[in-house]
Amino acid sequence: MNRVEQLKYVQDEALTLFTKKNTDYGDAFATYGLTGVLVRVHDKLQRFMNVTEKGLNLVDDETLRDTLLDLHNYAAMGIMLHGPIKTKNLKVKKLNTEARIPTRCSPGSVGYDIYSLVNISVPPNERILVETGIAITLPPGTYGRVAPRSGIAVRNGIQIGAGVIDPDYTGEVKVLIINSGEFSFVINKGERIAQLIIEKCEILPVEEVDALDTTERGEGGFGSTGSV
Repeated sequence: MNRVEQLKYVQDEALTLFTKKNTDYGDAFATYGLTGVLVRVHDKLQRFMNVTEKGLNLVDDETLRDTLLDLHNYAAMGIMLHGPIKTKNLKVKKLNTEARIPTRCSPGSVGYDIYSLVNISVPPNERILVETGIAITLPPGTYGRVAPRSGIAVRNGIQIGAGVIDPDYTGEVKVLIINSGEFSFVINKGERIAQLIIEKCEILPVEEVDALDTTERGEGGFGSTGSV
């Protein structure tokens, strides 16, 4: 019997055992969830009394094969109770048929290029809110940061303002273009105007305290660490 045939044989045996275990413990697992599964896994691991150089010493009433099959099945039950594995995607909805979906220019690019929905010109020392025609849903535990594109920042003095997109915001993504250059900045429809960077964030409860932790720097502010 080759390894593939051996695997199928073991899987069939595990499925038969799983059916029995589900009958015996299914309701309990449904009630206690992953905690119930972990309790059973812990019980099984306790059956490995100790590990020696020569092998494993088990309790008398169960073979190593039976214990490993049980662990396999409890792991499967835990996965099912946990639910399907959710992939993290940046979900994008077009609010206008002529809008463009954000893209990355290379496999290593961190930012997603954002495109203008309109033709517009930003005068020197002015700022204009530019439509993109898209709305997004961010992955859990993240927020979106709209950042300048390095090329137009260097060549044209273009910066981006108000760049935080909260994870619960589902309205149109707009880009605040700030022209700090000497000339008007012309934006054509469909051009890349900024980049969207997805960053992890942690939202914590606020705790009011009477004193803060002592640090070496203390209250030293601007320039307190030296000029070099």
